[in-house]
Amino acid sequence: MSAYTEHNPTSALGDIVRCLWTFDDPVGDLEPQRIAPDGCPELIVHLGSPYAEDGCAPQPLMLFAGQLTRPLTLFSTGPVSVLGVRFQPDGARAFWGGSLAETTDKRVDLSVVHGAMALEFRAALACADPSHRIAMADRMSRRAAVASMQPCAPPSRR
Repeated sequence: MSAYTEHNPTSALGDIVRCLWTFDDPVGDLEPQRIAPDGCPELIVHLGSPYAEDGCAPQPLMLFAGQLTRPLTLFSTGPVSVLGVRFQPDGARAFWGGSLAETTDKRVDLSVVHGAMALEFRAALACADPSHRIAMADRMSRRAAVASMQPCAPPSRR
């Protein structure tokens, strides 16, 4: 049985995060999922089998999804467990560290952008009790927002 749940961010994140969400389907045999544009970029962490886009290869295990300008169709590749951070339309700039224009209609592999830090965070989420994952994602989002306010260069993009 599949379950989608939304959680409100802490008040400290309200200006940059619209909600945190989870979706679980232990069977993974869902119909294709059509994602409509909503103007909100997202951080997506696949803790189960990652979705595939429009018949292509599976998505990265941890990705940043830029704003959509057209619908996106996702296909299950197995049992699904996803945690997401849905940013306010301009709120992701605090996480991304630069212009969001370069991410429009793209999914960016965060292990390429943030290296070991992204992989370690995903591994910690995967090992965590599911009831603690939302709090962990909230804390990570706050740290990223605070770090983005420091005078430093945006993450390198290879």
